[in-house]
Amino acid sequence: LFSITIGGTPFKFSKPAAFEYKAGYMMNFSIKVDKQEVSGQYKLTLVSASISEWESDLVSHNATAKEYIVVNSTPGKLKDAIAAIGKDYEKVKNLKITGEINSEDFYFMRDHMPKLSALNLKEVRIKASCKPGEGEEGYDDQIPGSAFYSGEGDGNESLNRIILPDHLRAIGGNA
Repeated sequence: LFSITIGGTPFKFSKPAAFEYKAGYMMNFSIKVDKQEVSGQYKLTLVSASISEWESDLVSHNATAKEYIVVNSTPGKLKDAIAAIGKDYEKVKNLKITGEINSEDFYFMRDHMPKLSALNLKEVRIKASCKPGEGEEGYDDQIPGSAFYSGEGDGNESLNRIILPDHLRAIGGNA
């Protein structure tokens, strides 16, 4: 039916027995991806399959269909996480981050990832870079000030799409 690659490992799915193809219609699939805690292996489950009227990609994906590079990071180590999967951070266009990041990682994206145009932070947790009361970045789940500042040619000017974290509490000034 189709193949998905996660972490360099391809997973293949066969056609569900009760599924019928119809010419000129879209085949829709929902897949649940679980990472097994003990082994670290991925388990993929086909949750549902359906058929619907055909839509162009501009309609079905709201012109946002993208292939994201997915990295799991720890605070201050985003550069290392990208390198660990064999990617050149200066060429990354679409990035999804899981795990945890901090202000150092935001400033790394801003200052050293010139091609970054889409950023998915939905599942990321932001860790404070200093203690509460010591500065603007003193609270967890806060995008730091000037995180993506692009005034007068400074910062990341290519970023045009961002998905904010589920646990976001605040956005710092000029971010």
